[in-house]
Amino acid sequence: MRCDILRLSWPRCGRLIGPLAAVTTAFAVSIACGGTIVVDPAQPLALDNSSGTATGLFGGDPLSFRGGTLTVIADPTGPTAGTSGRVTLESGQSLIDMFTSPAAATTFTFDRLDEAGTGTVVFTGGVFNALGDDPGANVANAYFTTAPTLSGSGAVGTAGVGIVPRLLVTGAISGDALTFATYGQGGVRPLAANESVASLAAASAGDNARLIMNETVASSLAVNSLAIVGDGVAADIAAGQTLTVTSGDLIALSGSAGTLLSGPGTLAFGSGGAATAFIAVDGDGSAAGRLTLDALLLLSGLVKSGGGVLSISGSGSLGAGPVAVNAGSLTLQGSGPLADVTTIRVEEGSRLEVTGGTLVSNVGGTLDGAGTLAFVPASAGTIAVGSGTLAISTPIDSSGLVKSGSGTVQLADTAVVGAGGIAVNGGRLVVAGTTALADATMLAVRSGATLDLAATANYGISTLLTGDGAVTGSVVLSGTVDAATADGLPGSLTIDALRVLGDSSLVLRIADAAAGAGAGHGLVTGTGSLDISSLSPSAPLHIVLTTVQADGTPGEALGFDATQDYSWTFAGYGAIVGSFSSASFSIDDGRFLNPHAGGMFAVGRSGGDLAVTYVVSVPEPATTGLLMMALGTVGVVSLGRRLRRMGR
Repeated sequence: MRCDILRLSWPRCGRLIGPLAAVTTAFAVSIACGGTIVVDPAQPLALDNSSGTATGLFGGDPLSFRGGTLTVIADPTGPTAGTSGRVTLESGQSLIDMFTSPAAATTFTFDRLDEAGTGTVVFTGGVFNALGDDPGANVANAYFTTAPTLSGSGAVGTAGVGIVPRLLVTGAISGDALTFATYGQGGVRPLAANESVASLAAASAGDNARLIMNETVASSLAVNSLAIVGDGVAADIAAGQTLTVTSGDLIALSGSAGTLLSGPGTLAFGSGGAATAFIAVDGDGSAAGRLTLDALLLLSGLVKSGGGVLSISGSGSLGAGPVAVNAGSLTLQGSGPLADVTTIRVEEGSRLEVTGGTLVSNVGGTLDGAGTLAFVPASAGTIAVGSGTLAISTPIDSSGLVKSGSGTVQLADTAVVGAGGIAVNGGRLVVAGTTALADATMLAVRSGATLDLAATANYGISTLLTGDGAVTGSVVLSGTVDAATADGLPGSLTIDALRVLGDSSLVLRIADAAAGAGAGHGLVTGTGSLDISSLSPSAPLHIVLTTVQADGTPGEALGFDATQDYSWTFAGYGAIVGSFSSASFSIDDGRFLNPHAGGMFAVGRSGGDLAVTYVVSVPEPATTGLLMMALGTVGVVSLGRRLRRMGR
């Protein structure tokens, strides 16, 4: 037993974990103790009989497949046999690889097949491709104590023989990289050459069809399963007609030219689209393979397997059932295919590609897995959620992200978004950690929308934070904050609690010097505290005064008279933390385009408010002191004039 590559971690012998578990006879009794054995990409399992046969390896312990590999290594000198409890195809595309022996049969008996979950499994029978033949030398046999349910009821040796949905066989006698599996006297085996018809035109209801040349479906037809084999092979479904795949299982094998199933007609999986489609796309050895579905689709969920690309450009949604990308890529044209889907999973190494830039979810749900959600072409992808919450833990390959719709998107820390701007245009974007938006070049929160950062105390923002919406949680700013509408006009940006670090910036937009805060000039506000304790004369908060016209473009602000004094409140909080000093603020008036020669700008404080003041002349020192006591701590005030306080 190779103990150097085996780790055990289970309560009462419940789980086998490790980068590779190699099990031999000496280990058999140790793992047959009533737990569930998980097989996933990080935990492949090898049953090594090369030094002698291990019998009854797992006893009644169930196996849960999550995209991993179970390898049965045969005894080269005699028969090899093993058993386990039920098999659950929980998720991902798994592999059961049964080596054969030149001396005797290799057999493994599972208790039963549990079809709960979205997993698929590929069986292979060693170099001789002899899976399911009569037991003997160079033959592998995979049995189930309770025979799996077949889709289809035809006799063995006919085109109507039943298949086991979600089970595939590779290295089949037909020479195809993948084919459907059936079950019989020798256990799991591939379909024989006479167990499918070579064209849709020759198919009868319930047959397994193998399409190898271009065809037109001129009248409605229901086949048990469908394989499309050959580079460039295409089928067209005539208007008003329906091609139904009763079992839901479809295989496409091609080279770089791909395969195509199209037409104005309908492609249904199950009667009336009641089945989940299990579609495997693989290559012919020269390329990864591609299948394009460009027809009206009726189905209740989709599971994509095989290393190739499944591209869906037809109309209709993928139903309310689960969507799982177990291997390869699933490319969706348009925004609607996932609208009613509540469970989406993209396995490690797989991609869900949204072409056109928008993923629509009407009711929310989950999008998880270690694969990738990609927006094609690369741009800021849009996720529109109508209601409920769409919880995403899958990494997002895009140049930023736009959240729209009144619902909620919740990003786990693993849902890392590509570098670019983040715009919350509607509803709520909840960020669970600091990693998901670490590459954001801008955070924009529009009116009525919320960016929820409350899960992370003191969330650091080193880029531009702008908008006129709301930010919940506490923010530590080392970048720039700009309270502005999408049109570039002043706005009111709510941030629950804000701490500004030295050398951070605040853009103060002014459209109407005589109007109030939030409309005439920008305002950052919150019910919590504004912490200015990190500011100092050597590391101040830089305030960039920016005047804009009525359309939000740079220009002179309305209502400004250079002979009058003004005060524009730019921050209003329940409390201010830290000592105030006007020297801890610097003012850049390079973008203040109204003539203002002879006046001066400074920063003042009154309670929880901070304001920029404009005064025409500098008062005498004695008068300055009296005015500062009356108005709060103000850097510069005017002499002999009543200060206009516009804002809070």
